[in-house]
Amino acid sequence: YQKLLSQAVGMHKHSENMNDPFRLSAVLNVLFAFQKLFDACEKDIEKRKIDILKILGFSSLYNDANTCKQEQMLDIMKLLRDGYYHNDLCICEIIKSSYKAVKTVLDFQQADVPLRSTDLKQFAQKCCRVFCLLLLQDSPVTAVWNLSECPPQYLDHVDQQDIMYRKKTELRVLWPILADGKNVIERGVVCDEM
Repeated sequence: YQKLLSQAVGMHKHSENMNDPFRLSAVLNVLFAFQKLFDACEKDIEKRKIDILKILGFSSLYNDANTCKQEQMLDIMKLLRDGYYHNDLCICEIIKSSYKAVKTVLDFQQADVPLRSTDLKQFAQKCCRVFCLLLLQDSPVTAVWNLSECPPQYLDHVDQQDIMYRKKTELRVLWPILADGKNVIERGVVCDEM
């Protein structure tokens, strides 16, 4: 995906024509919208876990002393996995909840990106489903978007530049590091801050 991002950003880096639907800012807006979708997925899953635990009579999601609750959590996560895998309604709710936060980014007509709304909806649904399923693994796979939490050895620059000696304030995450606890599963991709 790093080569794909590099090609996409590289093709549009020097476009200053505001009528160009593929100008760099329009391409980056689409990528930054996915950060909001990932955040909405995390919030939705946490809310559903808390709601289920409350129904079962547990007062807090973070009460580690209760081993019964921990065993129940594995069953809850399995049920949620099945729900997110088989039910588009869960995914559509996430997209709707995040839409208000990123309306200007996700409104591709306003961003002049020539995608039909059905294409956007299907792509966003697939991304949300995959990320929700990653979050609901027995050992959750999370997206690390915060540069201060991203070790530079696990980041690639979209222009394939060396970032080891760059200030993190000069960079912006295009695609997060995917991690399973402390183990990095997939490297992140950054670009120069605009």
